[in-house]
Amino acid sequence: MNPASALVVVESCWGNTATIGRTVADALRAEGIDVTVVSAQDAPEVVPATVALLLIGAPTHNMGLPGPSTRRIAATRGAPTTGPGVAEWIDQVRLDGTPQILPFDTHVSGFSGSAAKAIRRRLRTRRIDARVGTGFLVAGEPPTLRPGETERAAAWGAQLARA
Repeated sequence: MNPASALVVVESCWGNTATIGRTVADALRAEGIDVTVVSAQDAPEVVPATVALLLIGAPTHNMGLPGPSTRRIAATRGAPTTGPGVAEWIDQVRLDGTPQILPFDTHVSGFSGSAAKAIRRRLRTRRIDARVGTGFLVAGEPPTLRPGETERAAAWGAQLARA
């Protein structure tokens, strides 16, 4: 693919999804791609046409994307409070170009749902196409990335750069 640039938009409650986003970005940079990583609340309202790859990541909350109520619950468990997240950003973002879009998430194993799938569904309601993304496992309380997940993220980033 070798895009001119990539944008990684991340919502993260405990830092795990942000770690994955930064790791993927580092792998893309290692392949010569210009990458910007931003939190969902600081993400641009308009994604410029120069962005060829758009990665959107969020933690899985209540089988899908975080919302105001699940963010409040996370805050009662010690997560830093955050403003609007990926769901709200998707609802208002405008794409000036046609970037390749891939969602990713962090989730516990088992039947916890997938924020990545919810991102893809939400984009589709806006008639924005996204490829099937991937997920990274967390465990514990507070949740932390499981061993090997940052390595998987780096490998995924390198694979995306070479695709």
